Amino acid sequence: MTTREYLEVLNSSCAERCAETNYWTPARRPNMRLLYSTPETFEPPARILWLGKNPGGEPDDGDRHPHDVPFRQRRGWSSYLDDDWGRFRRGEHPMQRGVLAAASLFAGGADEGRALLRSSPAANLSPYRSRSWDYLPRDLRDISVGESLIRLAQPRVVVLFFSESSLWRRLMDTLDRAVPSTRIRISGFPGYTFRESVCGERPEYVFGLPGFNSQTSPHNETVLKTLRERIALHDLSDGRA
Repeated sequence: MTTREYLEVLNSSCAERCAETNYWTPARRPNMRLLYSTPETFEPPARILWLGKNPGGEPDDGDRHPHDVPFRQRRGWSSYLDDDWGRFRRGEHPMQRGVLAAASLFAGGADEGRALLRSSPAANLSPYRSRSWDYLPRDLRDISVGESLIRLAQPRVVVLFFSESSLWRRLMDTLDRAVPSTRIRISGFPGYTFRESVCGERPEYVFGLPGFNSQTSPHNETVLKTLRERIALHDLSDGRA
């Protein structure tokens, strides 16, 4: 089975789960989005995998951005660069701009960051859309889809756009990462902890960035500064990741 075929089967399976749980958009489409990049980007081994918690927004956003769109896009398409999220123009949502800023740190510049996003796999732990993780029905908070995508792409680096301790522990346990994690407090605000896991097997590096799933985080610059320092420490920038 090719990578594209595997992802098509996984996408269909997630759509079927929407049907089973009656989780629809207003137009009766599956309220989900599996991929934020084209299937070809998941060919292993990947350099970097970008992974959020789950697609955000309201149910009608699933009609504006149907779940099968990534399978019909040209190579190089990225939801972080080419989709218009909410009331923002394409690529201008605060999270999209934050993701580009993070990619630029790995790639060595803004243009290089765009190129990196267009060639890198991107998705979420859970493909089911909701206003926030807490609004997601409990039985759809399964992170096995995200685990499957990590194991498929075999990235050297995983960048998570969340760092909550409960989700971090679940993912580390799921990936059988017994190594201690590094925690760096970004602020005294609950949940603003930068997390890092380093081991000798892929993914060698996992970074958890707090606040990037928020439209109005005042701490993104501190998060990016911390990420820049960790990238330099591990010599992961400018094509060396």
